[in-house]
Amino acid sequence: MNSFCKREGIRYVTPHSFRHLCASIMIESGASVKTVQACMGHSDANTTLNIYAHAFSKAQALASELITIDCTIGIIIHFRQ
Repeated sequence: MNSFCKREGIRYVTPHSFRHLCASIMIESGASVKTVQACMGHSDANTTLNIYAHAFSKAQALASELITIDCTIGIIIHFRQ
């Protein structure tokens, strides 16, 4: 299958790829570490954090950006009143 995908220029995707995608989507949607840990069947939250650190970092950056936008809008509304 892998050689077929290479020959056809298609990315080879395994069931594990879908598992990783599912966890990443949960994290980016705001799921807690404990929720993702339970869904993935990890016995330790550190396992989840180590495997999906990139997704948690991205989600954290997005949350910070949203807070900044929200605060900015609040300040603008306050001063327009």
